[in-house]
Amino acid sequence: MAPSSCPLPGLCSFGFSLLLLSSCYDAPRTNPFDPALTPPVELQAALDDTAGIVFLTWSRYEGRQPFKEYRVLRNIAERTRVDTLARLPVAEETHFLDGTIAPDLDYLYRVEAVNQADFAAPSIAVLVSAFSVRGIDLLGAQGNDRQGTIALRWQRYRGPDFAGYQVWRRSFGEESRSLAAISAVADSVWTDTTALPGKDYTYWIRTAAAGKELVSGQLEAGYELPRVELQRAEFSSATATAALSWTAYQGPRFAAYQVRRRTAGTVETTVEEIPEADRTTYADSALDGNTEYAYRLFVRTTWGEDTGVFSNEQRGLFYALSETVQLPEVANSEIQAVSLALDEQDRLYTAATLISTTTARLMQKGISLGFPDLPGYRSFFGNITPDRLSPVQLAAGQGKLYAAVRTDEGKVMVGSVNEALKQEWATLAETEGAFPVGLYVEGNGEVLMVDSQGLVHRFDSTGNLIETDTGLQASLETDQALPLRHMAVGQGTGLGEGEMFFLLAPDRDGNHAIGRTRTRLGARQIFGGRSVFFTDGVGSEEGQTLSPLVLAFDRSRTRLMVLEAQGRLQVFDARPEKVPRRYLTKWGRFGRDEGEFQISPPTAVSMVVDGQGRIYVADGEGRVQIFAP
Repeated sequence: MAPSSCPLPGLCSFGFSLLLLSSCYDAPRTNPFDPALTPPVELQAALDDTAGIVFLTWSRYEGRQPFKEYRVLRNIAERTRVDTLARLPVAEETHFLDGTIAPDLDYLYRVEAVNQADFAAPSIAVLVSAFSVRGIDLLGAQGNDRQGTIALRWQRYRGPDFAGYQVWRRSFGEESRSLAAISAVADSVWTDTTALPGKDYTYWIRTAAAGKELVSGQLEAGYELPRVELQRAEFSSATATAALSWTAYQGPRFAAYQVRRRTAGTVETTVEEIPEADRTTYADSALDGNTEYAYRLFVRTTWGEDTGVFSNEQRGLFYALSETVQLPEVANSEIQAVSLALDEQDRLYTAATLISTTTARLMQKGISLGFPDLPGYRSFFGNITPDRLSPVQLAAGQGKLYAAVRTDEGKVMVGSVNEALKQEWATLAETEGAFPVGLYVEGNGEVLMVDSQGLVHRFDSTGNLIETDTGLQASLETDQALPLRHMAVGQGTGLGEGEMFFLLAPDRDGNHAIGRTRTRLGARQIFGGRSVFFTDGVGSEEGQTLSPLVLAFDRSRTRLMVLEAQGRLQVFDARPEKVPRRYLTKWGRFGRDEGEFQISPPTAVSMVVDGQGRIYVADGEGRVQIFAP
């Protein structure tokens, strides 16, 4: 054995131990699991609750052990499960974005610094409080009456995980329904083209986002179609029309204008449908006189027959009953026959024959005459007793009043009374039972009386019977048109001087015919003629004539009025160039109410027309109804 080199082996052995111990104390730590060699990082967290993102940042790893990775850890607060969100192998990568959080939950975050020996030093946990996902606000719902739409506008969604918008709507009596699905988050306007006018709708938006369905507040909206204004409804008695005009429709989905009309007690009906949107006039023809018409427009749309808009209403009428004048009362008597006359100033005169109210019911003698501005009747020609079935005829002019009536003896008495209420003359004409149908005063004061047999009796201004002409009678006999029933005489655009019109009973062709006569003053000649006046035939339809009782022309002889036994008054265009004569209008019926005619007895009916075109009608109610054009 080699000798020891240490002179003090025991001491050397102790020194060696000291040296070894000293050497171990000064050496660097090399334990990879030593926390001092792998310090934790400092973590910070920030929440963007609009986007639903958590931003994590931490300090860089500064440990002495070799770095392996960062581990980003997360758990829901008060829950034990921990999720590893990311492993980041680069020490310089010290941030992380967590976009997977859910609303309404609190989260705890930690970041572990891991060395090569997999020793993990966790950071202090950072709490991120819960956030809530907010829905959008519906900002506006506006109807457009020109386009027929409702425009919606809402706040754009600003939260996380957008999936889509849904537009919802409901109205009274209908289920809620989805109208549209919109996938682009930036789209925040939408137009409802299915909304009907005149309905109230409720709208809202459902937003699908972050696994939720977020419902906005509600807004109500609707629209009305723009109205048209019925500007004018002009009524014309000359044409029996109502001329309408209105403003053009400015709304959507036009289909047609409907002209609607109604009268009192009737249902509104459509009289015309106009498919042209730019046409804004219409003339409604063949209207009845003395009838108030109410018009309005309905704009029909392509939504359907009942979807549209009404205009305002316009009313009007022509030949309206403007006044009712009561005939003078006669004590203990009834009016059996009546006749009216107007002088040059349109002053109204009345002639009547009376029957007693006693059981004998005898005709009273003479003719009772009513004068303007004088109460009651004045009795004249008391030496004659009128035939109770005879109509009385009356004419006024040049300050005198003339009357003609058949007497009990079968003759016709023609007489004159002046303005001083003095009876001037009374002359009997032999007529063989005929009755007077027309009385006319010529410009020289001579008087013509036409009887039912077609004889024309001429009297001078003092009452002398000058002649009885048979020419007209011969003409009517040829046409088998006797007895003559009705007559109207005068001058104007429809007649020459002294020319007379007369309406006959139905002729062979089933029409009422009109005859014409002309008097030639110098030669004292009267001749007859005949032409068909109405070609619509005999009957009760408009334009047909049935049992006419009295006739009257207006002053210009352009209108002929015919009052019939059933109480109907018809007006015809009587201008000579209008052949056949054209029906214009009608009104009235048998009855006692205003605008009706009591044709009882039929001899108590008379009609005249003044210079303003007003029609005066006397009837069995002892009244005169005046109709203004």
